Amino acid sequence: RGSVSVGVVAGSMAAASLGSLLFMTTVFSQTLPHLSDFWVSPQIVAKARAVSQCANPKLITVDFDEPSVVLLGGTQTILVDSVDAAIKAAKAEPCAVAAVDERFKDAFSAALQQSAGASAETNVKTESVTGFNLGNGHWANLWIFALPPHLQR
Repeated sequence: RGSVSVGVVAGSMAAASLGSLLFMTTVFSQTLPHLSDFWVSPQIVAKARAVSQCANPKLITVDFDEPSVVLLGGTQTILVDSVDAAIKAAKAEPCAVAAVDERFKDAFSAALQQSAGASAETNVKTESVTGFNLGNGHWANLWIFALPPHLQR
């Protein structure tokens, strides 16, 4: 009593392994890649390139420091934690795009308008990105600003 044949155990292990393999394959190849809300950095980089007027814009992020944004945006990506630092960095670049956390959007818009002049408000293309920041475990709402070329002075 209580004996289980080796064949039954081996069959059960094989079935469990095959089931696990199928599950993991489905999750990692089909499900997770399509959950764009969990992949914020690719959205930021894609929208930054879409709104930019040049082929390879320098990305400046305000209060978003997930490592994958540097990996995808390039090592020239500038991570800052203030609006003033972002405007200063943008002035030093011939072609820049800023990804600004929603909490700083109004302050950034005001600083951008002040730095670039009255025409900045109408000449700046913007897009928004929303997703889950895996780096800190919080939802991220960012605005992408294509910075006007005349900002560089």
